[in-house]
Amino acid sequence: MRANKAPSGCSVNVESSATGVDADPACERQTVERLGIRSIRHAAVIKQRSGGEQRTVAQFDLSVGQPQPMPQDPGAQLVEILNLYGREVSVRAFHDILFQINNRLGAQSSHVVMRFPYFVAQQAPLSGARSLLDYDVSFIGQLDQDGLAVSI
Repeated sequence: MRANKAPSGCSVNVESSATGVDADPACERQTVERLGIRSIRHAAVIKQRSGGEQRTVAQFDLSVGQPQPMPQDPGAQLVEILNLYGREVSVRAFHDILFQINNRLGAQSSHVVMRFPYFVAQQAPLSGARSLLDYDVSFIGQLDQDGLAVSI
């Protein structure tokens, strides 16, 4: 994980500091609340109401809150968890990913966002021409001490 700029202008480096802030006396001590990766693409399978499946490419944001102890490379571990589901992550696996993140990284919470295009065949009312309409869909899930919450 690379150093990021904290809101106060302090350099955040999760590898070199247990509190997440480099030893700069001008900076107020801050803690890292969430570690993760953004915008990783992965193949996905979406079940259709008709019983079929639609294959697509999903973009994932995966993060973990307050891991104890701080993992060596949380980004790599999050990618490994995503890859446990092979070449195709299903919506059903979405719930499992949240539990895997908490268990493997010893975290108090996990957060996953899965964004993907979903296509629905439509017929034009006047011409009768058939075409695909695309919808941008997001599944957002969080697992913490309050339980599992998922929204679409």
